[in-house]
Amino acid sequence: MITSIHNPLIKEVRGLQQMRKRKQAGLTVLEGFRTLRHAAQNGWKIRTVLFVPEKINADDKKLLDQCRAAGARLEEITEPILEKLSRREGPLGAIAVIFWQEKYTLETLPLPKNPLILVAEAIEKPGNLGVLIRSASAAGADGVILCDALTAFHDPSCVHSSLGSVFTLPCVTTTTRECLAWLKAKNITSVVTTPAGKIAYTRQDFTRPTAIIMGNEHAGASQAFLDQGVTVQIPMHGPMDSLNVSVAGALFLFEAIRQRS
Repeated sequence: MITSIHNPLIKEVRGLQQMRKRKQAGLTVLEGFRTLRHAAQNGWKIRTVLFVPEKINADDKKLLDQCRAAGARLEEITEPILEKLSRREGPLGAIAVIFWQEKYTLETLPLPKNPLILVAEAIEKPGNLGVLIRSASAAGADGVILCDALTAFHDPSCVHSSLGSVFTLPCVTTTTRECLAWLKAKNITSVVTTPAGKIAYTRQDFTRPTAIIMGNEHAGASQAFLDQGVTVQIPMHGPMDSLNVSVAGALFLFEAIRQRS
């Protein structure tokens, strides 16, 4: 059992909280057995799992056995070590290091005949990106495209906020320019969320191939998307004049699903 915060493996895991080191190593960190299960069941290679024996149940033990059989290194750690490694209040019992490689590009993104895509442009906060992915997964969207990234799918906060849906939903990182060209070639309508939108989001037709464009938390969607897309708004009735981007994204996604069903 690892009991020292100065253990080389513990130092490595702590270092992976930095984006630069994650990119160099091609690794990222996830927390909790639920998220680990999503990663393992969807073909992501697990490198290391650190866990507190007292915090696992029978299902967790089966998952650990599966990870070990797939080649992962398993190490028991103390609860104080877990608390040092965790970025959450009330650590979730396990910390895992996985190999990260985005599985899709725009060219390989699987699309049905009538796709519903969420596009997140220049999102700054990884937690917001994670919640957007979670909402897209819950709504049954076909993929998430991250344009002109200021954060990354592999950020541990994004992974955590997505509850592991980053492993189950096709996710692509690209540029705004490339995304716009791809959407045009695929004949997918860009629906751009903006306070200056011409119509309320409930009046927009989401039943045809659609990409919902969520812009930067402060600046909103870029002019390039505003020029090419249909602009829509969420009417505000109280003193506050805006919503968190993840909340707005969920409203649009489930309005699209309501219309489609």
